[in-house]
Amino acid sequence: MTSARALIALLAIAVVTSSCGGPGQATQASQPLPANLGVIDFPTSGSPEAQEHVLRGAAMLHSFGLEDAALEFRQAQELDPYFAMAYWGEAMSYNHPLQRVQQWDLLKDALMRLGPDREARLAKAPTEREQGFVAAVDSVFFGEAEESDRRVAYADTMESLADRYPDELYGEILLDLERPADATTQFERALRRMPNRTLSLVGLARAATATDDPDTTREQYQKLLNQWRSADDAAIVQEARAFLAGS
Repeated sequence: MTSARALIALLAIAVVTSSCGGPGQATQASQPLPANLGVIDFPTSGSPEAQEHVLRGAAMLHSFGLEDAALEFRQAQELDPYFAMAYWGEAMSYNHPLQRVQQWDLLKDALMRLGPDREARLAKAPTEREQGFVAAVDSVFFGEAEESDRRVAYADTMESLADRYPDELYGEILLDLERPADATTQFERALRRMPNRTLSLVGLARAATATDDPDTTREQYQKLLNQWRSADDAAIVQEARAFLAGS
C-alpha cells in the first residue's frame, strides 16, 4: 500500500471506528429528527417493502437518528429475514463515531442474527457491493487477527468501496486530510444523490469555511437549521447558529 493510500486507510478507520469507548458503552439520548429526511439513493437487493424501511433507516443514520434508524432496520428484517443490508444497517446504527457512540454488544448481536459466522453472513449478501459492506464490518468486529491487523483489513475493504462509491466516504476523509476543495466535490456529489443528508450539509459547510467561501457555508448551515428546528441542543445546530450569528 502506498503512503497516500495508507493514510487514507488510516483515516477510513478513524471515520468509522474512532472514539469508541468499548463494549457496552451507553448511547447518547436520541435527538429529534428533522421533519424532512430528504431523498436517499441506496440500492439494495431487498424486497420493495423492506427496502422502504432500509432507505428511511439510512436517511436517519445520516441525520443522527440512531435509535430510530435501528428500529427501521429491524422492521426491514421482519419483512425480509434474509436481507443482509437490514442487519448491516442495524449494526451501523450502534456505531457512529461523529457522536462518539458505539455499542459493541448490540452491534455484534445484529450481525450474529444475520449468520453465525463470516461465511454465513456473506452468503446472505447476493451482490458484490453488499458483500463488501458486510465484510468490512465483519473484518473489524469478528476477525481472529490482532486488533490492529483487523482494523487494517477493515480499512482496505472500505477503501475499495470508496474507490467505487467515492462520494459516500471520501468527503469526510478528504476534509480530515485538509483537502477541503476536493472534499467539497465529494459532498456536492453526495448531496445530489441525497439532497438533505445532514452529514453532507455539515461537511460542505465546513469545507466551504476552509476554502473561504462564506456564502456556501451560510447556505448549507441555513438548510441544516431548516431541517433541525426542534433540536436546539444538538451540537451541529449550535455550530450552524454560531456561524450565522457571526456572519
